[in-house]
Amino acid sequence: SELVQDPLGCPEEADTYFFNFGILLALFHGLGSRDMHSENVMACGVKPAVLDVETLLAPRKTAAAANALSRCIQNSVLCTTVLPMWAHKMGFMSALHKQHVANSYSLPLFDGEALDIRGREETFLRGFREGYRRMLAVRDEIEPLLLRHKGSAVRIVLRNTSYYYLVRRDLYRADSMTSEEAQAAVLEKLRIPLRENWNDASETILRYEKDCLKRGDIPYYCVPLSGRALAGENPAEILTEDYFGVSPHQYMLEHLANLSEAEALFEEDLLRETLSSVPDEEKKAETKFPLPQEGLSPREMRSLAEKLWRLAREHRIRRPDGLVMWQEQALSIESLLPVSFVANWGDM
Repeated sequence: SELVQDPLGCPEEADTYFFNFGILLALFHGLGSRDMHSENVMACGVKPAVLDVETLLAPRKTAAAANALSRCIQNSVLCTTVLPMWAHKMGFMSALHKQHVANSYSLPLFDGEALDIRGREETFLRGFREGYRRMLAVRDEIEPLLLRHKGSAVRIVLRNTSYYYLVRRDLYRADSMTSEEAQAAVLEKLRIPLRENWNDASETILRYEKDCLKRGDIPYYCVPLSGRALAGENPAEILTEDYFGVSPHQYMLEHLANLSEAEALFEEDLLRETLSSVPDEEKKAETKFPLPQEGLSPREMRSLAEKLWRLAREHRIRRPDGLVMWQEQALSIESLLPVSFVANWGDM
């Protein structure tokens, strides 16, 4: 049946929705899902529904990072694209926040208004914690289910579909339709680096993309579930052998193997810090303050050091290997300090 963005029965049901979204995020994380942004999730009452299910599984372009910190980020919830992030030329994007969603598909509706996660962050985290617990309990049952479809392929894109739409729009303008030279000039825009690895596209990939766009199609690709070759929309049309470093199947197994109590704490800390760092225009107005023009006294320096220490402990992210890290914006002394810290600045 057709998915419909059903409204909530009352505003309080938004808590249930974001609890369920937290559970869904744990599933995305356990499977290594990508591209679960605001256009791929729809709020159907209190339940978030996945629209593009092919993005549940994905290959990885390169092998695992050698650096432990890079591996943590490479396999974290940040890669699902559910959480707030900065996208090149698109600004802030989030499936959870009202002002960062071009459409409101991923946000629950009540009385015609989209309700976002603000004030419900802890409910979302509780849902993630519950979903993570469930993934730990059933992870050994997931691979046998997947192997029933081992001959299948996973559909992917190598660029943002919005970029393809722009190229296709320019390709079919009246002035571009006048000659093959004009169309060729438009198609040269495809020579920008691919988003998967920021490398230039090969001539084989460019030729496939140009042919698709000339037909009016968006260039979709396939990769065998247990393979690393890049194919066109037809899985039998192999474009590049061994294009990916890790198959979708192996990438999912890596994510499932990484699930642990220590990894859960890391992901929860990362979630909490990422959600708390979202720009808030009202809060930004409150937190802007002039820095002291004169030097601080020893007493003021000690007070500031104590507050910074408490801030550092409050915003620490516990890595699975036992070390600690911070997001850069968490320790900013300018406009991103917590309101409580800024409010006490004048008392020092």
